[in-house]
Amino acid sequence: MNADAKFRRNKDERNKSTSFVLHKGATSREQGNSDRRSVRMFEERLACEQNCDWASGTRDAQKCFCQCIIDTAKTNDIYLSSEECHNLGERILIRSGESQIYENASQGLIYKVRDPFAKIHLKSKDIRNIIYEHVIHNLLFPDTRYTFVGISEIQDSIRFVYSQELVFGLNKPTQQIDEHLASIGLWPESKYYYENDFVAVTDVDANGDNVLLDSNNNLLFIDPIIKIKQPIDKIISAYPFVEMAPQSNLGSLTSFLKRIFNH
Repeated sequence: MNADAKFRRNKDERNKSTSFVLHKGATSREQGNSDRRSVRMFEERLACEQNCDWASGTRDAQKCFCQCIIDTAKTNDIYLSSEECHNLGERILIRSGESQIYENASQGLIYKVRDPFAKIHLKSKDIRNIIYEHVIHNLLFPDTRYTFVGISEIQDSIRFVYSQELVFGLNKPTQQIDEHLASIGLWPESKYYYENDFVAVTDVDANGDNVLLDSNNNLLFIDPIIKIKQPIDKIISAYPFVEMAPQSNLGSLTSFLKRIFNH
């Protein structure tokens, strides 16, 4: 059975381990909790582990995290072998320090086999928050939402497997990034780094490949780095963040951005 067939079977048999797009009128909280449900089994397993200092960033903490995740994935039948990952689609050989990428044109999907510890110094101090990265991405950037597929390994190193819709006809953005992120409550702290009290995003340079324009000139944030600064419950409850932005900031956004970025 190939990985996609295995996942489809898993989706039918174990709704608790999958996420899906809810009805059009669903609130962001409802959608966020739906996405969170896809990793709930990991959340419960990690909560039971009392002997790991998750915020230490040590190899021992990472090793403990990996073992918990792999054991749980195998128990819940969402572990993908290396062969199953290779069968997800055609490997795309692009420069990426985080993921192996496979294109499945017949499904209209990109699969990403991601190293969760890549660029970990830019992310949360608590490594348990790794399991929520796609949940926060989907809150902030629903047009490029991820679906959690499963867990794999490459040379004894853990990988998270996600799918994302394949998009075509993309162009580079110009100056829209700053305005768009401000519109969802993320404010510039330094160049290419935007944050509020709950999350931060970076690696969103207009000259890179993580932010693109579709054929209708809509911004698509493909794979920014996300830093989780608060517990997942608080983040989901607080979204949309823009409601917390002072009106004075919104009114002077253009001049503020010009001063920061020297546009």
